Amino acid sequence: MERVAPNAKRPTPHDAQYVTWRAVLTGLLLMPPNAYFAMQRGIEWSGPPGTISLLYNVVFVLLVLTSLNRLLKRFAPRHAYTQGEFVTIYAMLCVATTLAGHDLIQVLAPVLAYGDRYATPENDWRALFGDRLPHWLIVRDDAALRNLFDGQSNPYDPANFIPWLRPVFWWSVLLILIVLTTLCMCAVIRRQWTEHERLAYPIIEMPYEMTVEGGSTRFFSSRLLWCGFALGAGVDLINGIHHFVPTVPLIPIRTINLGVFFTDKPWSGMGWTPLCFFPFIIGLGFVMPVDLSLSIWVFYLVWKVERIVSAGMGWERFIDTSYSSTQPVGAFLTLLAFALFTARRHLRDVARAAFGAAVDDADEPVPYRYAFWGAVIGFVGIVLFWMRAGGSPGMVALVFAVYLGFILWGTRIRAEVGPPALTLYRPTHFVVDTLGTGRVGKDNLALFALVQGVMRAFRSHPMPHMLETMKLGRRARMSREGKLVLVILGSAAIAAPMGFWAFLDVCYRRGTYGWFGREAYLNAQAWLYRIDPNPDWPDIAMMAGASVFTLLLMFMRTRFLWWKLHPLGYSMAMNWTTEWAWFPIFMGWAAKAAILNHGGIRGYRRASFFFYGLILGDFTMGAMLNIAGLFYGQRIYVFWH
Repeated sequence: MERVAPNAKRPTPHDAQYVTWRAVLTGLLLMPPNAYFAMQRGIEWSGPPGTISLLYNVVFVLLVLTSLNRLLKRFAPRHAYTQGEFVTIYAMLCVATTLAGHDLIQVLAPVLAYGDRYATPENDWRALFGDRLPHWLIVRDDAALRNLFDGQSNPYDPANFIPWLRPVFWWSVLLILIVLTTLCMCAVIRRQWTEHERLAYPIIEMPYEMTVEGGSTRFFSSRLLWCGFALGAGVDLINGIHHFVPTVPLIPIRTINLGVFFTDKPWSGMGWTPLCFFPFIIGLGFVMPVDLSLSIWVFYLVWKVERIVSAGMGWERFIDTSYSSTQPVGAFLTLLAFALFTARRHLRDVARAAFGAAVDDADEPVPYRYAFWGAVIGFVGIVLFWMRAGGSPGMVALVFAVYLGFILWGTRIRAEVGPPALTLYRPTHFVVDTLGTGRVGKDNLALFALVQGVMRAFRSHPMPHMLETMKLGRRARMSREGKLVLVILGSAAIAAPMGFWAFLDVCYRRGTYGWFGREAYLNAQAWLYRIDPNPDWPDIAMMAGASVFTLLLMFMRTRFLWWKLHPLGYSMAMNWTTEWAWFPIFMGWAAKAAILNHGGIRGYRRASFFFYGLILGDFTMGAMLNIAGLFYGQRIYVFWH
């Protein structure tokens, strides 16, 4: 596959790729249906695209557009789209999908409505939250709330949508500030991670190959690609037919749970252990760096062994509540601190540029001075937003500093590992654990119910996609990359209110359970009922132990060439998404290791087309079945969890 060296010469006017108005217009036309699709999948039928690192709806759109473009190249070559234009469209659709996706507006919007709708004398939420939640951030109109949760109502009835206008405006402002801050952070760290450390960016490999020369003949003419496509699409097609014709057997790609075969202690301590065969995760596991994919499934199995041992010693409750949730935090913080320490010279240059020193940043999408101050302005804007909502300045600054640190590290994991999905710990829980509810304060704890709307699990955050798009633009030899950054920011300004529109349209028509809202208020209620000035020392001890173990893994990797286990794999092993993905990652790792051992790098490059085909086939048929279900008004087949 083609590689562009970090110090490669920038394109000349004859070979440059540009952001064009027709690409922006195409992206704008495609953003609403993609946002609506992402919202409908998440609210009604599950399988939302935002929970996957490589957004399957965007890949499907790329496949359709590049196929049409190949016809244009043949019959009207002057009007064919370039790779740079496809990168522009890809960036816009990623922003639209993530903002409307899981862990952002799909979580946030129910939180704005749930508290007033389900406040009762029994839970006493009106007394607990009523005076502490700003009226301009939530919806309190009884009729609008009743119609939202019950459904069968017109979303464009003024009685339904007018009560949402003010909250939607202010939350859109907050989301734009978050995108501005994280986009500037991407511009600050891009050179260090992309050119100095040369991270792999596995997620963009297939989008890049698909869009080379506006639709790569080499990519689409590969027989191995179509063999993999047939296998990935065939599994989904057969399972889709099973929905209509139950006599057609279902291919069990996610129905096997190893835990049910072990019912006696201590073996029952392993808990839910799914054995899945998702074709697209097998493909993504193949393109991941081999030592990192190895580490993920090895540490997952180690975690299961630890659960079994703990069950034998009577520690099940401790394992379920503290062990699996706080250990990754210790690993995250240690690895983030090490990454920032490694980047200290680069960050020093950025700081010098911000204060007027001459630094070579002419080749950057955003000059360091603007990127630095853009991030500062965005962060200050976020803090002022929550201060106006009633939060204390120091606590708001701390929570969102932790938030930005977590998502920065999640972006690093995506760039280095390319996991199929990634879940991170909630910053609000981290702050409460380390400070204690008494130090956080009741007003801040109440606001944490709303804050969870943007901090739940990070699977659908746009920051990793924005950094990957910068890398994709650089590989595509795009000129004037600053315009691409402006397009991303402008897309966010449109996509934020668009995501709320999609939510209201789906829920007023279909109704909603509002489970995410329930979760947010119950968490905040538990904190408010348990005011304790002391930190959660067992959780802190777990974080500290995980930090020490991470340092040990880093020492082993730097001192012994034979040591293959990576601390990143340890940090990712104990979360919900790895439960689903561990076995297909193992399959992708096994295939890659065998091919590299016997066929070398040439064999790997040739075989990679088969695994691209697995991803593309699974995404294409899965998207088509989901779209068909949207039109038929029923759930046909969901190919991802």
